[in-house]
Amino acid sequence: MIKWIGAMLIFGSSTWIGLQQAKQLAKRPLEIRQLRTCLSLLETDISYGTKPLADACLDIASREDHLISTLFAEMSKYLSDLNGQSTFTCIQAAVDQVWPETVMGSTEKRILLDLAKVLGASDRENQLSHLTIAIKSLEAQEEYAKAEQLRYSKMYRTIGVLAGTLIILLMI
Repeated sequence: MIKWIGAMLIFGSSTWIGLQQAKQLAKRPLEIRQLRTCLSLLETDISYGTKPLADACLDIASREDHLISTLFAEMSKYLSDLNGQSTFTCIQAAVDQVWPETVMGSTEKRILLDLAKVLGASDRENQLSHLTIAIKSLEAQEEYAKAEQLRYSKMYRTIGVLAGTLIILLMI
């Protein structure tokens, strides 16, 4: 009886791990799309508005309701409290703080930090062109993440079930 309960717990937990891995793969394209949306809003604010970058980031954070809006809220907080730091340093600090909570990879982080090097350090047209490049790069990463999700999510679910079955068979 105890063996069967243990077997069911092992099977259930390994299946759950596989499902969680598949869920993480599904969240990545969504978060990239949310980041692209926020950067598009920032692009609009820079091209048509006269707000400081900190206020624009705060507006974006208040308009959206997801983890990426937290990133923009932190950017706004760090940019408001510059304390003699550059814009890049402030944005990098916000990214370093919020990024571990996301499922996005190092490529998306690099795209965002490359953009941060230009924001606040160049004229409006240069910032807009770099924002456009970053949005296009994130669009390509989103397509890659969708393809990766299609390719690997079923595999993770199957491996979870099969690993649990294998462990149970080895125990019997």
